[in-house]
Amino acid sequence: MKMLKIGGGSSRFDLDVHDKSLTRVRISQKTKINKPSFHRDDLELALKSISLETSSRQNLKAGEVDIDTFILQAPNLVTARLKAALKEWGKTFAIEGQIEKLQLASLWNHLPNTFKSDQENLKIGGTLDVALKTKGSLPDNKGPATKSLWSRLLVPANTQTPVEISAEVKLHNGLLNFPENQETKNIRAEALNTKTKLAFKNGHGDLSGSFSGKLEGLGEIALNPEFEFHYALDNLDTLKVKQHKLKLINVEHSLEGHINGLKPFITGRHPVRAHELLSRLDIEITNTNTIDISQAGTTSSEALFGGVKAQGIIESKIKLHQSAGKTLSLGGKLGFDRFSLHLPSGLALQNLTGTLPFSKSIQL
Repeated sequence: MKMLKIGGGSSRFDLDVHDKSLTRVRISQKTKINKPSFHRDDLELALKSISLETSSRQNLKAGEVDIDTFILQAPNLVTARLKAALKEWGKTFAIEGQIEKLQLASLWNHLPNTFKSDQENLKIGGTLDVALKTKGSLPDNKGPATKSLWSRLLVPANTQTPVEISAEVKLHNGLLNFPENQETKNIRAEALNTKTKLAFKNGHGDLSGSFSGKLEGLGEIALNPEFEFHYALDNLDTLKVKQHKLKLINVEHSLEGHINGLKPFITGRHPVRAHELLSRLDIEITNTNTIDISQAGTTSSEALFGGVKAQGIIESKIKLHQSAGKTLSLGGKLGFDRFSLHLPSGLALQNLTGTLPFSKSIQL
């Protein structure tokens, strides 16, 4: 049985060696394969065509490689691009890569049934774009052998050229449709849009983005979540919550604050254990939540709470404060604004307005 079949194609290969020292070598090629297919047992993968174009320059004596062109194309599926500059056989590197408009529906349809784990009727859609840039140097082998490569890459002192990373991921008009079966009803997520950016340089990181979509089948009503976030990491030590806002039907949720003392955990100097976190972290976090079912046009409380009638506004604000190794305190307030509640049993609460403060502190 032949594992690989093709329906024809074309290829061109060029090699230019300037001199016998191999300091100036150029390689380029263009290849197109029509109707490639792979078969093995119950594994089957077939494409209409696939093409690959590459060009590179090498100084084999010094271990330097420049990939000027790397383009992989599969029509109606994906286009991938890569550029790279490597020195000392990759010890120092600069890499740029893109995945352009990956067609998720086409990708799912091309996956062998073996990988779908009884989810053949699942529908997936949308397009995905990914961009990545990174440069720097691999760390040397000096230092504690217990430290992971990840932690050694993140700490600037471990390399002459600290690693820098920037990445962006975009999902446009995503779709997930889980078909109804005997155990669950149909769950559908559509109009999924997300944009996430990540940047890391010299011990400073930044993660930001947004998400929105429409979810059906998780309850009695459709959900339309909107989430925006922005987190910053300074000197691998302080995490700042610059933006964290979620809107979901009549509910709004937000976080703000910071956490100090993370560097020993990120670099692996201290294990991530409860008593270590309590004794080494300074934390100041505020969590605010609002449920507003007072305005016309908002979703009814019966739909939200399963037959419970409610009207008005409930707001909570909770502050968490930890002084490393000293105290842990939790305080805040629970507020009501013209809040009314009617239970199916007949118990009723009318027009409640006021604030209930609370506070608790313990010694560490």
